[in-house]
Amino acid sequence: MGDGDVGYFAKEYRPANVPKTGAKVIDITAVMLNHTEKCTRWHLYDIKDTLAGEHTVVKLSNQWNAGLQYLQKNILVHMQEYSEKSDIGGITRSYDEERMKSLRDEYQRRCNEIEIHEGSMSLPYRKKRTVIAKERGILRAAKAILDKRFQAENESIYPIHIRELVEENDQFYSIKFPV
Repeated sequence: MGDGDVGYFAKEYRPANVPKTGAKVIDITAVMLNHTEKCTRWHLYDIKDTLAGEHTVVKLSNQWNAGLQYLQKNILVHMQEYSEKSDIGGITRSYDEERMKSLRDEYQRRCNEIEIHEGSMSLPYRKKRTVIAKERGILRAAKAILDKRFQAENESIYPIHIRELVEENDQFYSIKFPV
């Protein structure tokens, strides 16, 4: 950081007005502001042991959205004249891209099947509407990670960076993380 820079860093930050139970907190939130140059740079990252599987991708997507909402409502809203550089992603020991592709393909098949029958849905299918929405959410999250493009709830699109840890020895992992 240089002259005129201000930095904020939080690990698993949860605003005081957000209840702890069920909160979607992201592991790393970092914001750098340069009031002289009128620019801001921020990072939102979550750490996952393994990045694959429906529960993990949906949770990660929800955490990114929660982190973005906090940043936008509490920090970036005051920096509207500033240029902005964003960085969203995940840090993991294991990113199983093949498993992620299989997950995407499976949920794409399920969603296609639903769309084919949507106009003539029987009562049992209509009762499963919450299941259908969940399956579309899993598909959207898996596609985002594979395409490396995250569409936030506010419709903004951000590039995603998946950073894999490198095993140095049995108990130590490292990563190069440009800030």
